[in-house]
Amino acid sequence: ETEENNKLRIHKAKTLNAVHLRPLEGVDKSIKIEPNRQAYINEAFQTDGFLDSLAELQTEINAKTKTLDLTEEYPKLLVLGTGSCIPNKIRNTSGLLLRIDAETSFLLDCGEGTAGQILRFFGVEEYPKILKSIKGIFISHLHADHHLGLINIFQQRQKLTSEPLFLFGPKKIHLWLQLYNQKFEKINNAFNLIPSENVVIYTPNLPAEIEEQVRKVLKVQKVETVQVNHCAYAYGVALTLENGKKVVY
Repeated sequence: ETEENNKLRIHKAKTLNAVHLRPLEGVDKSIKIEPNRQAYINEAFQTDGFLDSLAELQTEINAKTKTLDLTEEYPKLLVLGTGSCIPNKIRNTSGLLLRIDAETSFLLDCGEGTAGQILRFFGVEEYPKILKSIKGIFISHLHADHHLGLINIFQQRQKLTSEPLFLFGPKKIHLWLQLYNQKFEKINNAFNLIPSENVVIYTPNLPAEIEEQVRKVLKVQKVETVQVNHCAYAYGVALTLENGKKVVY
């Protein structure tokens, strides 16, 4: 690297870079990792039975590919963001838009900036239609970068329809929602909260009439959650669509 680059106050960090503070010697980039991709591939091929397993997998993939109906437009998934903490120019915070059909969509997490991502992708004319199609939102856990976009979605959607959406999330999310509703603006009419704890796989605890509403509105057979190892009150979700296909997040 050039001497001029070494004088910069901003450094692009890489694995095993070190910053020496005492004595102050600056950034140490002497240790460099240069993985040999081919070596890992060669090692895999030398494993007993690997070639047979690879051939078997390829045969299975080819057989299943022939049976797939690739003409169906739905369901389809739009990745709105996979980043963490705050939106940035490279990628937005967590959010995926599952389009079940042309009139029905389901958001998987809703980080800050999610509404803006939908607007940028679909454009001004399609934006209202997509917002109205969002009939449900799943919030996986209570870290802010997974739910701060909810308020904007509620605000924008309430301008278009009075129909509340189904909000699936840890039951403690209601504390934040109620605080916002009391201190800032009324949002309670924008959603019906279904705690993730009430739809845990194998042990659901949801009233039959609400379960039927969920199936009808979201056009699914069922929505199931499962606890995941991340933080307190963290859940994954599985949606079984009317055609039997399952989407897991």
